[in-house]
Amino acid sequence: MQEKEIETFCPTSQTDWRKWLQKNHRSKQSVWLICYKKNSDKPTIGWSEIVDEALCFGWVDGKRKSIDHETFIQFLCKRKASSTWSKVNKAKIIRLIESGLMTQAGLECIEKAKQNGSWTLLDDVEELTIP
Repeated sequence: MQEKEIETFCPTSQTDWRKWLQKNHRSKQSVWLICYKKNSDKPTIGWSEIVDEALCFGWVDGKRKSIDHETFIQFLCKRKASSTWSKVNKAKIIRLIESGLMTQAGLECIEKAKQNGSWTLLDDVEELTIP
């Protein structure tokens, strides 16, 4: 069986990444973002901005790999319905909703998570609650 090639995209800004998601979030399953590290003088987007935009469209970040001293690749994909939600991402969601940046796809993803319990699955772990 031949592996399906995963698309790569090199956003130069948060706006650039959001435009890609607007166009592709429903038709694509995943993407490798090629980004420049902070020490590079090339225009790039940081991890927090990458995740913010992904969350807005119901996507999530995955593995990050260094390519060389100047670049890295970040895997992003559609969030699975059973995927758990970290405290960090839930805090980001609150801010994104308040800012009016969430899309219908992102809001639907949150609603599914709340319905199936994956939204709160990590709450006790995040709060270090001993069972």
